[in-house]
Formats: sequence, structure tokens, C-alpha cells
Amino acid sequence: MIQGYYSAAGAMIAQQIRINAISDNIANVNTDGYKRRQVAFEGALSSVYYNDAGAGGAYRIGNGVAPARDVTDMSHGPVDITGEAFDLAIDGEGFFTLDDGGGRLVYSRGGSFSLSHEDGVSYLTDSRGYYLLDTTLGRVTANADIAVLGSGAIIRGGGLAGYLRIVNAARTEDIVPLGGGLYEIPPGAVTAEGTGAVLQGAVERSNADLTSEMTSLIRAQRLFGLNSKVAQTIDEMKAAANSLRK
Repeated sequence: MIQGYYSAAGAMIAQQIRINAISDNIANVNTDGYKRRQVAFEGALSSVYYNDAGAGGAYRIGNGVAPARDVTDMSHGPVDITGEAFDLAIDGEGFFTLDDGGGRLVYSRGGSFSLSHEDGVSYLTDSRGYYLLDTTLGRVTANADIAVLGSGAIIRGGGLAGYLRIVNAARTEDIVPLGGGLYEIPPGAVTAEGTGAVLQGAVERSNADLTSEMTSLIRAQRLFGLNSKVAQTIDEMKAAANSLRK
């Protein structure tokens, strides 16, 4: 009977982890370039019980489920045409390279940028104030007549001013979510191969669908409640069994 407690508790923990991931998706449903989280589960180790000596045979009892890994759904979100000169999207694979202001490189699919005026220089930054970088890891400067070509070439004042640093990861497993549509890629896993074309005047939206996430949330909450009821029933059965001894 105690084993039932463990199985029910494990299932409740699993559903709580799933609820946390779904809540993160719902909170970022309007975050440009956000990729939804999913939690993968696997069966916990089962227990094998043997019959009394001489009776022969054995039986196996499962111990519920356990979280295996946090998976990021890297499928592309819908692209909205905004017509704004500082809005950029990647048609295909890849990430924009950003500087958090302290020299740390982070990566994002969100391309809604604006001008940040500092000491007479205008830089392209995202909503957090992170700087968009070019292939030299320099901060991209801009003005009203900036143009960005599909190759990532930056045209300013009619001349070539550099190229956006668009990178990819050697393996999807190398991409580490930081939250809010930001990612980290180990330096050794960064590659420029397989990146898509840049679209100016467009923004990729979140790939999290509110209706789907709310449906998943309701399902996870009901499963949590069901396993809570299982634990409660086991407790009642144990109390009833103990009362028979008196």
C-alpha cells in the first residue's frame, strides 16, 4: 500500500513540472521568437517481488513516472509583416546574436529592435536593451535609412556597413533556454552553417498557441487532482485496515 503513495506522489510531481512548463509558455505567448517548452517523461524503475520460497514466480510493480528532460520545441512561429525598418526575422534556422551589455553573448529569434541613443551613437537593441551584434561582434549602429538584405548585409548610407551575426547550433541539444526567448549556445557548438535568410520589416512571433496551452493546462491539473485523490484513497484504506486490528 505504501508503494501506491510513491506512485501517486511521483505522478503529482510530474504533473506539477508539466504545469510549470505550460505556465511559462502561456506567459510568453506574446514574446517575439519564443519557443515553447515541453517536458518529456519516462517510466521510473519498477520493483520486482518474489513469492514465498517454493511457490515460484515473481511479479513486477511499476513506480510511476519521472521527468526525463526539458525539451524546447524549435519549430518556427508565425511571421508577421510589420513594415518597420528595425523589425527583423529569420526565414529558416538560426539566431540573432545579442550582447547583454556586460559582454555576455546570448541568442534570440525575436527581432523587434529599436534605436538606443548613447553618447551620440544610435544602436539597435531589443526590448531588454540587449545590443544586436554583427560578424565582428561589434554593436550594430543604425539610422532611419538602414537596410538589411537577405544575406544579413547591413546597408547604411548607401554603402555596406557589415553583416549581421546569424548563427546556429551544431546540435539542437546544445541550445540552452534562458527564459523569455533567450538562449545560450556553448562557444564550441556555434556554427554559421544552415542559417536562413533575414527578412526586414517582419517579426517572428511565439510558437506557443494559447488555446493549445490552456487545454494542456486543464488536462495536467485534472491528472494532478486524480493522483491526489489516489493518495487520499490509499490513506483512507490504510486507516480502515489499521482500525480492524483494534
